[in-house]
Amino acid sequence: MKEERIPFPDYPAKEQEQDERKHAAAVDKAVSREIYIMRVNGDWGAIMPKRRHNYIITADKGVDLTEFVNEVRKDLEKLGLKPRFHCVRNFGIENEIAKIQDKKIIDIIFGQSGKER
Repeated sequence: MKEERIPFPDYPAKEQEQDERKHAAAVDKAVSREIYIMRVNGDWGAIMPKRRHNYIITADKGVDLTEFVNEVRKDLEKLGLKPRFHCVRNFGIENEIAKIQDKKIIDIIFGQSGKER
């Protein structure tokens, strides 16, 4: 169903529709996020790149791809984001996910503070 526009003398209906499309595209861009997924060291991980930092998400041991994607999608949608997933093979992304996986292993062995319990 198409919306009816009131054609004002200084703001014609065609211009209103163009502005509405621009606004909708800007909103979509603001809430859409690219998520790159990889299997690293046998476990799934994902990275959501941002301009000055990245969000890295790792799965627990034994979580399959479908479960991982569904859980991440659900969590991000709760935050008002629309994730777009891409399975990739990328050395830089693999290194970043591996760093976090290694840190998780160290935290499990030594506790959260990095010191033995």
